[in-house]
Amino acid sequence: ACGQGRALDFIRSVDAIVTVQGELGALDGVSESINARLQQTGSDFMVAGRAVLEVQRAQDNLELASEALAECVDALTLCDKAERLIASGRVLSALKVVLCIKGLRLRQVLAVSVGIMVEKRVPVLLERIRESSIAEFNGFLASLRVVSAKVGQLAMEMTQERSFREEGARKQATRYAAVARARDRIDLRALDMDTAQKEECDALPLKDLGIDFGPIYRCLEVHRQLGELESFREHYRSCRRTQT
Repeated sequence: ACGQGRALDFIRSVDAIVTVQGELGALDGVSESINARLQQTGSDFMVAGRAVLEVQRAQDNLELASEALAECVDALTLCDKAERLIASGRVLSALKVVLCIKGLRLRQVLAVSVGIMVEKRVPVLLERIRESSIAEFNGFLASLRVVSAKVGQLAMEMTQERSFREEGARKQATRYAAVARARDRIDLRALDMDTAQKEECDALPLKDLGIDFGPIYRCLEVHRQLGELESFREHYRSCRRTQT
């Protein structure tokens, strides 16, 4: 009976061990399932995180592209404005616009062909401004030759008119002087008349010659801002040598 009791205890112990092993196996399965789900969740989270980063990166690129496009529009608008100002002869205003173009932050634009085109366009516009100012200056020098002829003609006409007036004034002054001597006093009217005639004849109506010195200022200012003052001086000296 004692041996049977021990056998039953042994059997029960084995059954308990088997039961525990079964339960441990079930727990291992649950643990593996939980671990698999955690790994999947972590993987999904990482995928979601990468997706968020990609979206953020795409948004940043979109903002950069938008800024670049805005810079392109600004640069092209200024180039068009400079072209119109040059065509209308407003060289100083055009120069101001082109210098503004040079000051643009084209680092974003440089990634596209528009930025490269604008950078190449700036020196072309500056050269056109310089040439336009020189052409206007040359026209001014040519107009001076016409004005010089006008001055000579006007001087001849006024000299002739002055001689006629002086002759008449002298005759009239002589008559008043004779009367004054007869009255034994100086006639101020005769003196004033002679002085007025001389002042009127000495006055040369330069305002009628139509001289505008604006081309000199504009050409000088353009070359000054471009750092080419010596080139302008040499051009002027060359023009003077040609005229003489």
